[in-house]
Amino acid sequence: MTNVTVKRFTLSEYHHLGERKLSIYAEDGISNYWIFNLIDNWLEVYSESYRDSQGKFGYRLKRIVFPNESVVIPSFPDLSLDLSGVFPMQN
Repeated sequence: MTNVTVKRFTLSEYHHLGERKLSIYAEDGISNYWIFNLIDNWLEVYSESYRDSQGKFGYRLKRIVFPNESVVIPSFPDLSLDLSGVFPMQN
């Protein structure tokens, strides 16, 4: 079963807690972790959690999805999210 977590951060939380949350969610077995980055206007998709030889947890893959792209929703391969409806248009 695939777990998906979507979390909203403030700017200060993003820089301070972002990496820490990644480790915690990977340790908890969350296989897909998405951050809607409203600062840079993209979606950060983390997947394939792992534990290294020193016992630290993280994600093997990080994918950046831009506002003009779509992303398939884990566990629902027939559903996708069009990010143009999520992020504001850039001038």
